[in-house]
Order: sequence, then structure tokens, then C-alpha cells
Amino acid sequence: MRPNPEMAVRTQIDRITKLAKADATGDEVAHRQLLEEIHKLQLSIETPFDTTARLRFQPLQNIVVLVALENGVLPYIAKRNGKTMTSSEIAKATSVDQLLVGMYMSRDLAVRK
Repeated sequence: MRPNPEMAVRTQIDRITKLAKADATGDEVAHRQLLEEIHKLQLSIETPFDTTARLRFQPLQNIVVLVALENGVLPYIAKRNGKTMTSSEIAKATSVDQLLVGMYMSRDLAVRK
């Protein structure tokens, strides 16, 4: 009998839920395990196309994150604790060109609720 993929995913989600509760209490071991389980879940449902796209664009994403960190964009966003902000607001606060900030945000670096 072949394993039921839906049940396998449900089991992973149940483990993630349990670890998330432990993580919320400040359990550092649970936090590391939670990240690992989330990664395993992503890999278990990824299609070959998804994997190829993820690996293909990973270097670009790494560069964008590094530049956004160096320019102070990510630290500024982090200080806002999830509050909504515009690219013009970020540009003004960090002295980074608004077009460049918009490019960072288009690469999924924007804070989302």
C-alpha cells in the first residue's frame, strides 16, 4: 500500500504546530526544530519546477538581501515591527533611492502582514 501524501503533509503540519507552541515559550531547541520541520515540509511539496526555480534565483536573492542590509533598508524595516510602510518612506529614512527600495520590495523583501 502506497503512503497517502495528504496524510504525510498533515503529520508534518501537526509536528510544526506542536513545535510552534514550544517555540512560543522561548524554547530554543524547539525553535531550531521548527525551522527544520518547516524546511522539510516545503521540500516535501515542492515540484521539480519549484526546486529548479528556487535554486536558480537563490544567488540573486542573496545579493539583494546583502545590499538591502548594507544600505540599512532591512534594519529600518525590522525596527518598524511589522508596521505598514511605503517605499518612499523607507527611501527617505535610509537615504536610499526610492527606485532601488522598490526593487528590493519587488524581490519579496517587503514586510507583509
